[in-house]
Amino acid sequence: MARRKLNKEDIFAATDTLLQESGYEGFHFKPLASMLEVGRSTIYEYYPNKEDLLVAYMSHIMEAFLIDQKEIPLNAPVCTQLEQLIYLFMKHDRILLAIDLTPHVEKRGNEQVQLVLKQLWKHHKEVFHYIHTLVENGIQLGEIRKDLPAHLIETLIFQSISLNKARKEETKDQWAAAISDLILKGIRPQ
Repeated sequence: MARRKLNKEDIFAATDTLLQESGYEGFHFKPLASMLEVGRSTIYEYYPNKEDLLVAYMSHIMEAFLIDQKEIPLNAPVCTQLEQLIYLFMKHDRILLAIDLTPHVEKRGNEQVQLVLKQLWKHHKEVFHYIHTLVENGIQLGEIRKDLPAHLIETLIFQSISLNKARKEETKDQWAAAISDLILKGIRPQ
């Protein structure tokens, strides 16, 4: 194979494609190198093993989400913030893949991999805390019903990311709008 320089975006895009096609067990540097049209040794220049690459990929996904999350205006109404968050969950739906990879990577990862996984778990908890705070504020401000358990609402919003798997011909924006509408208004006709 020809020797060429790679950038991390190219590696992550190919990693994403290969993971979708083959899953964790089918993910190896040989097919990844083939997709990237480089030799395996080129990938090893960037990542010493599969787990190091996968946690870097997982961190990349989470960091992109967190950057976008910071753009949600904190002074907007609670339901507006929640709606924007659901849109971000659809935009960054690869987070679900990263979550699914965690137990596989955790079993085989070295100390550095374990540290990155702990950081990812910390971010995961921060996102849930953000949702928790929004829901609590929404209840106190009367924007969210008080008769439902707050943790049910929080979990439903957090788990909305997994609903993207059920999307058929809808765009991510259409799907996010439908999920937001369902969560924020319910299923009863208006």
